[in-house]
Amino acid sequence: MSETTQEQQVTSVAGEDTKYTVQTGDSLAKIAEVYYGSQEHWQKIYQANTEVIGSNPNELQVGLVLDIPA
Repeated sequence: MSETTQEQQVTSVAGEDTKYTVQTGDSLAKIAEVYYGSQEHWQKIYQANTEVIGSNPNELQVGLVLDIPA
C-alpha cells in the first residue's frame, strides 16, 4: 500500500462524525473542549443537534445522543 493511500484512509476515518451520549454534568462547552480542543466551538455541536437539544443549549438532558460533526 502506498503512503498516499494510507494517508487518505486516516483522513477519511478522522473526518467522520462521532456520536456522544450526554452524561451528568456535561455542557456543550465541555464536550467541545474534548472533541475540538476549545470550548468556543460549542455552537458547532448545537447547530448539528438543535432538534435533539431544543431551544435552550444550556439544558442538556442526560442520555441524549448527540452528533459531533467532524
